Amino acid sequence: MSQQTDEEMQYRQERYRKAGVRGAWFLSSAIRREPIAHNRDVPAFRLAPVSLDRTPELLDFQVPLDEFVVGMLTRRLKWVVLERNQPVHIECMKDTCWACKKAVLQVYGHITNIEIGEAPPERWIERYYTEASMSADLEAVLEEVTNDQLKAVGLNTIMKRRLVRGKQTHWPYCNQCVHCGAPQDNHFVGERLRAAEADIDSGDLLGLVPINRMIQLPGRWVFDPRTEDTAEG
Repeated sequence: MSQQTDEEMQYRQERYRKAGVRGAWFLSSAIRREPIAHNRDVPAFRLAPVSLDRTPELLDFQVPLDEFVVGMLTRRLKWVVLERNQPVHIECMKDTCWACKKAVLQVYGHITNIEIGEAPPERWIERYYTEASMSADLEAVLEEVTNDQLKAVGLNTIMKRRLVRGKQTHWPYCNQCVHCGAPQDNHFVGERLRAAEADIDSGDLLGLVPINRMIQLPGRWVFDPRTEDTAEG
């Protein structure tokens, strides 16, 4: 119930841990008005306003303090980490590889803030598809998905090359043909992208391909109100 800081609580918890003691903290909601950040290493819970005529209650669990402590000791308090699918939509253009002449899907960007089936957000800033900007956009794609994931859905992979037309480049990322492995020069791919966006009859050349990606949500404590023991999570 003291007004110790988070840093002091973490310091004390570490001292207890080294001594072989597992600690949990119960904090006054009068002092801690905002929800406490979930933390498995330093379990901390807020008490509802305390009254002398009744047992204190855990504010975020609606469980009396004595029942909550018994539940902790009988493994009914679990740390849960959930996952959800947050797809990445890869921007691509139908094209033909200059080397093997096979149909390819050139990658030129990605969108992460839409769900499958939703319309992409409107673009307010014009993209010029320069060699530098395309290299940066392709590098950003690789921060979200792998080349194996791109290949699995039929997209070109992304390669990094140090020389472009015989000269060292500061913009090394480009498409790589999924069939023959030939690099797809950003200059020429950019020209075709600009033409496709300018031609109102070529809308079917540009599209989005979703790649499913599971991400972990922030962990949280879950209290099982059952009386029988359950395995620890």
